[in-house]
Amino acid sequence: MTIKNQIYPDSFLSDGSVLNFAKQYDMFQMWWFPSAQDVVVGTGNYTSLNDQGTAYTNFIPNEPSATIASTSAAIELLQATKNYIGLKSVAALTEHSLVDKVAPKPPIFTENGLTILNPATGYTWRLQSNKCNAVGLKTCGWNNGPKDSVFPEESSVAFDISQFNVVIQMIRNTLEKYPALFELIGVYIRFSTASPALMAISSGRETFTVEWTTAMRHDPFNTAKAGISAYQAITQQMVNNFDGRPHWGKNGLYFFTRAVLDKTVINKEEFIVFMKNNDPNGLFMNKFGKRILGLSDAMDIDPRVKHCALQDYCICNNTRNDCGNEHHCSQVNGTSICKYGLPILVG
Repeated sequence: MTIKNQIYPDSFLSDGSVLNFAKQYDMFQMWWFPSAQDVVVGTGNYTSLNDQGTAYTNFIPNEPSATIASTSAAIELLQATKNYIGLKSVAALTEHSLVDKVAPKPPIFTENGLTILNPATGYTWRLQSNKCNAVGLKTCGWNNGPKDSVFPEESSVAFDISQFNVVIQMIRNTLEKYPALFELIGVYIRFSTASPALMAISSGRETFTVEWTTAMRHDPFNTAKAGISAYQAITQQMVNNFDGRPHWGKNGLYFFTRAVLDKTVINKEEFIVFMKNNDPNGLFMNKFGKRILGLSDAMDIDPRVKHCALQDYCICNNTRNDCGNEHHCSQVNGTSICKYGLPILVG
């Protein structure tokens, strides 16, 4: 496959080009950076075996321990001081690293680990995913000790392809009210065909999936990440208003509570029949299975959790201290979000 990343103005998202690209190319993905009004568009087509190169991706690279530690400290400081100008600079670095060599990041596509290739030709699996391993003095960003790592929190929701324009507009509208920079990977958007699998997030419909990754705070159980109001408002609207299906391996546990599963798992009854036929004695039953069956609301929650909304174990309630230090719970347009500052008391 040969793939290429290019920067477009983010008007690309609403001018009718997106669905045409999704059908035109064998591989199509995007990283949207709303603060820069840009979108990085990645396209790819299969090549003949005679044209195969040896390029691979460094999207999730091994990096020197000292680099990870300094990155962790910098992002924590920017979040703690609510330095959105600094976080915007991080987002700009991330954006340009997807198309060019930007120090200190390794090249996004390369054959030798040093020189960037864009476009790049290689085996599809090597161009679209990579495995991060601890090698010598280098390690993965999340494997550098409790205070010197960048621990990621991921959000991912899938939609029917027909919802693309309205979901993008909802994100734009939300960001006009609440700032968020999506500094680690932008707003990542990918596409997939309809799946026959009962529990697939693309089950029965052509699908686009919207994802982002945020950096956990050094004290994630008491302090909110920068942009939490926007992230919570966007995710809740995705599920409540746009028939979004949360990715099974990402998102906070609130999005896998019994009430949300009842709304988002369209083939639940068929899956329950499958469960009972293949495990009639409940040998493999767990808390998730019990929530699917409607038998329990129990979840495995980290015992260190004090403020359940900070990692989306719950949506906040203004009668509890769900949002941690410096934040309060606010109900806005059908969402319950953690907002910075003290609540405004009326009356």
